[in-house]
Amino acid sequence: MKVFLSSTHLDLSDYRSRATEAIERLDQQVGRMEVFGARPEGAREASLREVETCELFVGIYAHRYGYQPAGSDISITEAEYRQAQRLGKPIFCFVVKEDYPWPPTMIEEEPGRTKLRAFKTEIETSLVLEKFTSPDDLALKVATSLGRYITQSFEPLVHELKGLIERNADASSDKRQAVADALSAAVEIANRTLQYLREPPPPSDKKSQKENELSQAWQAAGFKLLALPDPPTDLANRYFIKAEYWSNPELWTDRRVDEARIRIDEIANESRTVLLGQFQ
Repeated sequence: MKVFLSSTHLDLSDYRSRATEAIERLDQQVGRMEVFGARPEGAREASLREVETCELFVGIYAHRYGYQPAGSDISITEAEYRQAQRLGKPIFCFVVKEDYPWPPTMIEEEPGRTKLRAFKTEIETSLVLEKFTSPDDLALKVATSLGRYITQSFEPLVHELKGLIERNADASSDKRQAVADALSAAVEIANRTLQYLREPPPPSDKKSQKENELSQAWQAAGFKLLALPDPPTDLANRYFIKAEYWSNPELWTDRRVDEARIRIDEIANESRTVLLGQFQ
């Protein structure tokens, strides 16, 4: 899953970095201005096009309204939000607490101040948002909100497959048990992984222990897939690669993760297709 990160930049650089780390810890890609590279289009057009390519939108707002291109009634930051809204993207907004100390040089004067106030008021009346203080506080709240949303995306899979198993009571008990075991293992390891990722990083000794446990659990889930009547060997192999990943995550770049096709949402979606196919 790809997440678009929207905010002004000058005043929120550290916050953007911590939010990016939190999103990437959830095994999600981040679309943001820092990685746009050279493009044959203006900044506004590039940002809006990037919003289109993302599945989720995260907006971070403090005391600057942001750059307003010539001929535009709104800033690029607000235009990004409007684009996500228009396209029906799930939107998560985080607004700095009004009483949190802020550098005076990073507080916008008029006319941007009035436009920012109106924009933030609209967000607060139309969405459930989070208020943040420090960069670490923001990172924790981003991880918690997105982690909860991603975890909930597995619930339809669980209910659908449980119902399917019940409706196929005439199938052999061994087959139903094999599918149930594979389902349980797939959902459990996905939830355990997301739970670990959305928590603050543990001390180094605990970190190594927890990641080793995740590695073993991904491997065990892969063996459950191989026990199916029609074993999905490619998917099971990716579970084993995910186990290898958790044995030493620091060795894996985003590109290597993408090439191995082991992001959680990708594996979860394919697991759904495979497990449903066991009764087709």
